Amino acid sequence: MTVLTFETREVVLTLDQHGAANGAPVISFKLRLSSTPSVYVSNGDTLQHANWTMQLRRQVDGAREADSLTYSRSDGKSECQLRIHQSPGRFRSLLDMLKGGHASEITVVTDGMEHQDDYSSRWDTDRVPVVNVLRVSFEFPLPQCDA
Repeated sequence: MTVLTFETREVVLTLDQHGAANGAPVISFKLRLSSTPSVYVSNGDTLQHANWTMQLRRQVDGAREADSLTYSRSDGKSECQLRIHQSPGRFRSLLDMLKGGHASEITVVTDGMEHQDDYSSRWDTDRVPVVNVLRVSFEFPLPQCDA
């Protein structure tokens, strides 16, 4: 298992004019990988400077889709996309919390990367461009109040 920690850079909520989530609601994030040690891919690049995005989707009709992390390379730049599916209740709770602020930290636990002697991780993206996401957690700052 590899633990990846992110800071949110931008959050986009797909909402209708009444503030409710549309038919297939999605919360999109632009992320910055903040965890150390480094994660290396097949060509030797580190993922610390990759373009990271996450799509948080609400599960529909009880169907359970696998959560995943996908690697690709476009215009010489590494791109990583997380696809996370949440139950309707958890999705609604996250949506409400995100409307009130931002997630200060997102932690993702993946399977499929090899740990190296220097504590870094290596992802054989040539052989396995998609790995499973085992867990996701969101940390929200406490609201400020005057004491």
